[in-house]
Amino acid sequence: MTTAGQGSRRHIDALDGLRGLAAVYVFLYHARVIPLFGQEMVILFFILSGFVIHYVTHAGNHRTKITTYLAHRVRRIYPLYLVALITAYVAAAIALHTMPDPRWKNFFQNVAMLQGLTGFLGDFWALPYWENAPLWSLSFEWWFYMLFIPLSLMGLVSETRQFLLVAVLSIVAFFVHQLHPGIVTLVLNYFVIWWFGVELSREYRATGAITLRNQIAPVVVVGICTALWGALALRKVLAGGTVVFGAAPILQARQFGAAFVFILAGFTWKQFNFRYFRYIIGPFAAFAPISYALYILHYPVLRVVRTLVPGSIPIIQALVAIAILVPLCYVLEVVGQKKLVAFLSR
Repeated sequence: MTTAGQGSRRHIDALDGLRGLAAVYVFLYHARVIPLFGQEMVILFFILSGFVIHYVTHAGNHRTKITTYLAHRVRRIYPLYLVALITAYVAAAIALHTMPDPRWKNFFQNVAMLQGLTGFLGDFWALPYWENAPLWSLSFEWWFYMLFIPLSLMGLVSETRQFLLVAVLSIVAFFVHQLHPGIVTLVLNYFVIWWFGVELSREYRATGAITLRNQIAPVVVVGICTALWGALALRKVLAGGTVVFGAAPILQARQFGAAFVFILAGFTWKQFNFRYFRYIIGPFAAFAPISYALYILHYPVLRVVRTLVPGSIPIIQALVAIAILVPLCYVLEVVGQKKLVAFLSR
């Protein structure tokens, strides 16, 4: 971990390793190389995102202006996101050997960040465009960004009360979701996971450290949400119904459970001074600069590879896909994104 003076914009190497690990893991999961915990690893992105957003918008005693914040979010998310939507359509055309229906309504619903995951309970405004499944989390991320504006950037609520409001919103949203399921209640329910990253950043900026004592409130609230979804999942299992691990309520129990496990694992590892972190997680920092592009593009690229190299074992298809993805993502995210930002800044 590299740091400068307290309150400045310090680069945190550990975040790069975790971000790269999460992106590579989700790719390997969808490539069918790793059979478990793909959905759980997406939750790590939420926590990291909350940390980073607070960290870069609260430099010293100054908050980022809302217009600047929105401009940064739009130019960071949307250029590559639109590429991912187009790539999903091209992948579908290659797989189906024809030019399919563009699904314009669904396309613009995804542009408006209204897509959800099929495994969630409730009616969603849209599904990810042309089955690019990982895009479900982009809509959640986007609305987390928007909720961050009134809570933190506008300062409508004092810092001491921000987490209390998030906790209440999250728990109330859980119960409302049981009566009126939908993407709004789920976003509010999951918001506490993302905001946990904000609380970690807030303590780290103030003290240069993160302690369980100061994070006990978010840990407890995430634990409560885990228990609530876990109780629903257990009731479904005991009722003898069909158990689908990728569908509600078991899916939500898995995801909140993952958040709780990540949190406890982090604090436990901290007791051992993060021994071997640089050897276990550190190498994945190489993928951090392309982690966003890798995350949103890997699914359609895998679809193309499976169409062009049918019958191959998953590891072969994964190697072919990663050979395409690494240079593609580098050109788009490192080279292209940098030039786009420079152009828009002018």
